[in-house]
Amino acid sequence: MKKRPLISHQRLRRISGALFLFGASCATPFQAKGLRGGYADTRIANDTVLASFNGNGFTSKERVQLYLLYRCAEVTKHDGFDYFVITGGNTEAKVNYIQTPSTYNETTTGFVSASGNGAFGSAQTFGSISPGATVPVHKYGAEALIKMFHGQKPSNDPNAYDAGETIRYLGPDLGLVPQ
Repeated sequence: MKKRPLISHQRLRRISGALFLFGASCATPFQAKGLRGGYADTRIANDTVLASFNGNGFTSKERVQLYLLYRCAEVTKHDGFDYFVITGGNTEAKVNYIQTPSTYNETTTGFVSASGNGAFGSAQTFGSISPGATVPVHKYGAEALIKMFHGQKPSNDPNAYDAGETIRYLGPDLGLVPQ
């Protein structure tokens, strides 16, 4: 009796491709923190906020960082300030691993010879195991401690961002409509 693999290599590749396309549409959206990730803010003082953004396994490091910068600008505008300075922060990656299943393929060949009332036959089965793969999944999270100010941002501070300008420039690139 010929054993069939639970899932063929071709089918596994098709499923992997479909999951990849599905996953691309499942990147963390710009939203308050939920099951798929998102932003969170912690007020430290009237003019100081610790903002964070966590992505899921389908959200790139760059997108997480840009979402965080956009969120810092939103908080600054919402609180009535004009610009913010990033006084501290970092981006971290958590790595999880997914193990794909091994597959087994076999081929059976047979030979039968008959003469009169007698018959002779033989069969031979060859099989091969293809081991599964270990696939890393990176989940990025970023945080920034910001201090917010009124007036025009200082041109000589590389950590200072004009909130309105940041929203205007990043919004369209991120697919966000400023509110």
